[in-house]
Amino acid sequence: MDVLKHILFLLNVKFTSTFLRKIYMEDPNNTNLLGFFNMLRLYGIDTQAGKITNTETFGNEILPFLTRLDDAFVVVENCKENIYKLYTDEYTYIEKDAFFEKWDGTFLAFEKTQYSGEPQYENHRKEERLQTLYIILGYGGLLVLCVFSVLANENIFSICMNLLGCGIGGFLTYCIMAQHVGKNIAKKICTNSHHFDCNIEYRLGGIIDLADMCAAYFATFFSLIVFFKLSTLFTTLFWASAIPVVAWSLWTQIFVVKKFCPICLCLLTDIFALNVFNICTLDFGNVHFSNSDIRDVMCCVLLFIVYLSFSLKYSKDILGKCVQTENIRRSNNYLKEQYLLMLNTFPQNIDSISQCLDSINWGETNAHKHLVAVLNPTCAPCALDFLNMYNAMALSNSIKVHVFFVYWTKEQHEKLELLVSAILQNPNKAMYVIQNWYEIGVYDQKLFEEKFCTKNIDRKSIDQLIDRQKEWCVNNNIHSTPSFMLNGHFLPKGFNFMDIINF
Repeated sequence: MDVLKHILFLLNVKFTSTFLRKIYMEDPNNTNLLGFFNMLRLYGIDTQAGKITNTETFGNEILPFLTRLDDAFVVVENCKENIYKLYTDEYTYIEKDAFFEKWDGTFLAFEKTQYSGEPQYENHRKEERLQTLYIILGYGGLLVLCVFSVLANENIFSICMNLLGCGIGGFLTYCIMAQHVGKNIAKKICTNSHHFDCNIEYRLGGIIDLADMCAAYFATFFSLIVFFKLSTLFTTLFWASAIPVVAWSLWTQIFVVKKFCPICLCLLTDIFALNVFNICTLDFGNVHFSNSDIRDVMCCVLLFIVYLSFSLKYSKDILGKCVQTENIRRSNNYLKEQYLLMLNTFPQNIDSISQCLDSINWGETNAHKHLVAVLNPTCAPCALDFLNMYNAMALSNSIKVHVFFVYWTKEQHEKLELLVSAILQNPNKAMYVIQNWYEIGVYDQKLFEEKFCTKNIDRKSIDQLIDRQKEWCVNNNIHSTPSFMLNGHFLPKGFNFMDIINF
C-alpha cells in the first residue's frame, strides 16, 4: 500500500488514507500488477501496461512506472547518470546495468489526467477528519488526566517519570501484540540477525499470553496513578512485582527459544529502569504500610483482573481486524507459490498438452508454460478469470493458453453454440470474441450475434467442436469450472490465472 500511496503523492492526486486502505485490502489482486491497474484506474489515473523485450533500446520516455523487482513492487521514478531512483517503502538507488539484470521488462506506466481524484473525496475527507478529531479528543482526555494527577501529587518529578515509563511500556506492549497478529512492526530489526525473532509468544500455564498480562499491568498502573494518590512504597512494590515475569521472559528467550525479541527486550529494559528509579527514590528509613496502601492493593488486584479479562477476549480481535485479511491473503499466496514451485520440478506431461488440438489457443507456441483453462459460457467465476487473463496476457509472453468450453445444461449448450459460431466466424479474433461474450453476450445475446455472427456457418461443424471439447473434459475427469491445468498437471481449486502469470 505504501507504493500505491507514493504514486498518488507523486502525481499530486488527492486521496484519504482510510478509503485507500479499504480498496487496497478488498482488491483480490493487490499482489499483482492487475490489482494496481484497477486501483489506479479507480482514481482516474491513465495507465498503460507493457513489457520491454530489448533493454538495449529502452529509453526513459515511460518514466515513472511501476514494476516488480526482487519480489517487491517498486516505483521507478527517474534515471540520472545511469542511476535509477526507486521507491518501495523508502528510496533506493541502483545502477542501470544492475537494474536491467533484475528487471524482467514488465511495467505499468501511469499518468495523471484532468479527471484524476478519489471518488467522493470530500465526503471521505470529512469522515477522516471526524475520526482524527475523536482520536485527538481521546488522547487529549488522557493528557488532561495525567496533568491533573501530576499537579495533585507532591513529588511531581517521580510521578512524571512513572507516567513516562508506563506510556513507553504501553506502546511497546501494543507493538508486541500487533506483531503477534501479523503486523511487521520491527521487520528490519528482526531480519538483520538470525538471533532475533519478533514473533516469540510466552504463555503462563500455556494459556495466558504475556502480552495480555503486560497490557493489563500498564493499564492498571495508569488508572491507579490517575485516580489515586499512590505512595512511593506502593509504586515501588508494584513495579517490583513484575521482576519474576521479567526473569521468566529472559529465561525463555535465552535457554528455551534461544532467540531474542527486540521489542520484548526494550519492554524489559523499561520495567527494569522503573524499578531502579523507584528503589532509588524510596526512603528506607520511613517504610510502613498505611490504610491507603491496603486499599490501593485491593483496587490494583481488581483492576488487573478486569483489564486482563478484557485483553484476553478482545485485544487481538481488535488489532487483528486491520491486518487479518492481508495476512491471510499473503499466507494463501505463499502456499500457492510453494505448490507451483513443487509443480515446476515435475516433468512436463507432453501427452496431455498434445491432446489440446481442439482448444482455442493463444500465446507463443514455444512458451515454457502451457496452461489449459476449462470454462463455462455462463459461469461468473469463469468470466472473471478469463477477463483477468485477457487483460494480463499483455504483460507476459511466457504462457501458451489453451481454452476449452464445457456445458452441463441444455441452456448452456445453446449459449455455447452461439459463442462457438462467433469464434469460427472470427478465427483470428477468438480471444476478443470470448471477451465480448463475457462482457456483452451473456447479458445481450442479440447484440453479440449482430456484432460477430454475420455469416451462415454449418451447424454440424459447431456441434462437432463442442462435442470434442466436451469429450476431452469428460476423459480428463473435469466436472466443474473454472479448472486449470499447468504443463499437463491439474491445479487444485483456488488457483487462478493471475497466480500463474505472477509465478
